[in-house]
Amino acid sequence: ENTEGVFMFVTLVLSGIIIGTQTSRLRLQATSSKKREENTIALYDMTKELSASRGKNTLAEIVSRHIGEVLDSDVSVWIPGEDDKLNYIVEYDEGEEDLDLVREESAARWALTHKQTAGLGTETLPSASGFYIPISNASTVLGVIGVIPHDERKSYNAEDIDLLDT
Repeated sequence: ENTEGVFMFVTLVLSGIIIGTQTSRLRLQATSSKKREENTIALYDMTKELSASRGKNTLAEIVSRHIGEVLDSDVSVWIPGEDDKLNYIVEYDEGEEDLDLVREESAARWALTHKQTAGLGTETLPSASGFYIPISNASTVLGVIGVIPHDERKSYNAEDIDLLDT
Protein backbone atom coordinates (compact mmCIF):
# COMPACT_ATOMS: atom_id res chain seq x y z
CA GLU A 1 0.00 0.00 0.00
CA ASN A 2 2.82 2.42 0.82
CA THR A 3 4.48 1.77 -2.54
CA GLU A 4 1.17 2.40 -4.26
CA GLY A 5 0.82 5.78 -2.48
CA VAL A 6 4.35 6.84 -3.48
CA PHE A 7 3.68 5.77 -7.07
CA MET A 8 0.41 7.75 -7.07
CA PHE A 9 2.19 10.82 -5.65
CA VAL A 10 5.00 10.69 -8.27
CA THR A 11 2.41 10.21 -11.03
CA LEU A 12 0.42 13.24 -9.85
CA VAL A 13 3.55 15.43 -9.57
CA LEU A 14 4.71 14.42 -13.06
CA SER A 15 1.22 15.05 -14.44
CA GLY A 16 1.21 18.49 -12.82
CA ILE A 17 4.60 19.36 -14.28
CA ILE A 18 3.57 18.21 -17.77
CA ILE A 19 0.24 20.07 -17.62
CA GLY A 20 1.94 23.22 -16.28
CA THR A 21 4.55 23.11 -19.05
CA GLN A 22 1.91 22.64 -21.74
CA THR A 23 -0.22 25.44 -20.30
CA SER A 24 2.77 27.76 -20.26
CA ARG A 25 3.62 26.86 -23.87
CA LEU A 26 0.01 27.48 -24.97
CA ARG A 27 -0.04 30.84 -23.19
CA LEU A 28 3.19 31.83 -24.96
CA GLN A 29 1.76 30.75 -28.34
CA ALA A 30 -1.44 32.72 -27.70
CA THR A 31 0.56 35.84 -26.80
CA SER A 32 2.73 35.43 -29.89
CA SER A 33 -0.33 34.90 -32.11
CA LYS A 34 -1.97 38.01 -30.69
CA LYS A 35 1.19 40.06 -31.35
CA ARG A 36 1.39 38.76 -34.95
CA GLU A 37 -2.27 39.64 -35.47
CA GLU A 38 -1.70 43.16 -34.14
CA ASN A 39 1.33 43.56 -36.42
CA THR A 40 -0.63 42.31 -39.43
CA ILE A 41 -3.43 44.79 -38.71
CA ALA A 42 -0.90 47.61 -38.31
CA LEU A 43 0.78 46.70 -41.61
CA TYR A 44 -2.59 46.54 -43.35
CA ASP A 45 -3.61 49.96 -41.97
CA MET A 46 -0.26 51.45 -42.98
CA THR A 47 -0.49 49.95 -46.48
CA LYS A 48 -4.00 51.34 -46.94
CA GLU A 49 -2.85 54.80 -45.90
CA LEU A 50 0.32 54.62 -48.04
CA SER A 51 -1.60 53.59 -51.15
CA ALA A 52 -3.76 56.72 -50.88
CA SER A 53 -0.80 59.08 -50.42
CA ARG A 54 1.86 60.66 -52.62
CA GLY A 55 5.19 62.36 -52.03
CA LYS A 56 8.18 61.12 -50.10
CA ASN A 57 7.59 63.44 -47.12
CA THR A 58 3.99 62.28 -46.69
CA LEU A 59 4.97 58.63 -47.13
CA ALA A 60 7.83 58.99 -44.60
CA GLU A 61 5.51 60.62 -42.06
CA ILE A 62 2.94 57.82 -42.43
CA VAL A 63 5.60 55.11 -42.05
CA SER A 64 7.23 56.79 -39.05
CA ARG A 65 3.89 57.30 -37.28
CA HIS A 66 2.82 53.67 -37.75
CA ILE A 67 6.22 52.25 -36.74
CA GLY A 68 6.30 54.54 -33.72
CA GLU A 69 2.87 53.34 -32.57
CA VAL A 70 3.59 49.64 -33.08
CA LEU A 71 7.06 49.66 -31.49
CA ASP A 72 6.36 52.37 -28.88
CA SER A 73 9.30 54.35 -30.24
CA ASP A 74 10.40 57.63 -31.74
CA VAL A 75 11.10 57.25 -35.43
CA SER A 76 13.14 59.27 -37.90
CA VAL A 77 13.62 58.88 -41.62
CA TRP A 78 16.91 59.90 -43.24
CA ILE A 79 17.70 60.22 -46.95
CA PRO A 80 20.95 61.02 -48.72
CA GLY A 81 21.22 64.58 -49.93
CA GLU A 82 23.71 66.64 -51.85
CA ASP A 83 27.30 66.99 -50.68
CA ASP A 84 27.20 63.51 -49.15
CA LYS A 85 24.92 64.73 -46.34
CA LEU A 86 22.19 62.75 -44.68
CA ASN A 87 18.99 64.74 -44.28
CA TYR A 88 15.95 64.16 -42.12
CA ILE A 89 12.60 63.76 -43.80
CA VAL A 90 11.06 63.02 -40.42
CA GLU A 91 12.93 64.11 -37.29
CA TYR A 92 12.87 62.58 -33.84
CA ASP A 93 10.44 64.18 -31.42
CA GLU A 94 11.57 67.23 -29.50
CA GLY A 95 11.60 65.05 -26.36
CA GLU A 96 14.90 63.59 -27.55
CA GLU A 97 17.00 66.68 -26.75
CA ASP A 98 19.62 64.60 -24.94
CA LEU A 99 20.43 62.65 -28.13
CA ASP A 100 23.93 62.78 -29.51
CA LEU A 101 22.87 63.51 -33.08
CA VAL A 102 26.42 63.02 -34.38
CA ARG A 103 26.42 59.45 -33.05
CA GLU A 104 22.92 58.85 -34.41
CA GLU A 105 23.84 60.23 -37.83
CA SER A 106 26.99 58.08 -37.85
CA ALA A 107 24.90 54.96 -37.27
CA ALA A 108 22.39 56.03 -39.94
CA ARG A 109 25.19 56.77 -42.41
CA TRP A 110 26.81 53.37 -41.73
CA ALA A 111 23.47 51.59 -42.31
CA LEU A 112 23.01 53.52 -45.56
CA THR A 113 26.54 52.91 -46.84
CA HIS A 114 26.78 49.24 -45.89
CA LYS A 115 23.12 48.30 -46.52
CA GLN A 116 22.95 46.69 -43.07
CA THR A 117 21.40 47.47 -39.72
CA ALA A 118 23.39 49.48 -37.19
CA GLY A 119 23.01 51.01 -33.74
CA LEU A 120 21.12 49.78 -30.70
CA GLY A 121 21.29 46.01 -30.27
CA THR A 122 23.72 45.45 -33.15
CA GLU A 123 27.46 44.92 -33.22
CA THR A 124 27.93 48.07 -35.31
CA LEU A 125 27.84 51.33 -33.32
CA PRO A 126 25.86 49.79 -30.43
CA SER A 127 26.28 52.97 -28.35
CA ALA A 128 23.74 54.76 -30.57
CA SER A 129 20.37 55.34 -28.93
CA GLY A 130 18.53 54.17 -32.04
CA PHE A 131 18.32 51.13 -34.26
CA TYR A 132 18.95 52.01 -37.92
CA ILE A 133 17.68 49.95 -40.81
CA PRO A 134 18.23 50.75 -44.49
CA ILE A 135 15.24 51.35 -46.76
CA SER A 136 16.01 49.71 -50.08
CA ASN A 137 14.53 48.41 -53.26
CA ALA A 138 16.12 45.64 -55.31
CA SER A 139 19.26 47.60 -56.18
CA THR A 140 19.45 50.89 -54.28
CA VAL A 141 19.35 52.05 -50.69
CA LEU A 142 16.88 54.95 -50.64
CA GLY A 143 17.33 56.00 -47.03
CA VAL A 144 17.38 54.84 -43.44
CA ILE A 145 14.74 54.48 -40.73
CA GLY A 146 15.94 55.21 -37.20
CA VAL A 147 13.95 53.86 -34.26
CA ILE A 148 14.57 54.87 -30.64
CA PRO A 149 12.50 53.03 -28.01
CA HIS A 150 10.66 55.17 -25.45
CA ASP A 151 11.92 52.75 -22.78
CA GLU A 152 15.71 53.09 -22.94
CA ARG A 153 16.15 49.56 -21.51
CA LYS A 154 14.30 48.01 -24.46
CA SER A 155 16.06 46.39 -27.36
CA TYR A 156 14.39 45.10 -30.48
CA ASN A 157 13.84 41.36 -30.90
CA ALA A 158 13.84 39.38 -34.14
CA GLU A 159 10.07 39.81 -34.54
CA ASP A 160 10.41 43.62 -34.26
CA ILE A 161 13.24 43.64 -36.80
CA ASP A 162 11.23 41.46 -39.21
CA LEU A 163 8.34 43.89 -38.87
CA LEU A 164 10.67 46.81 -39.66
CA ASP A 165 12.02 44.95 -42.70
CA THR A 166 8.48 44.42 -43.91
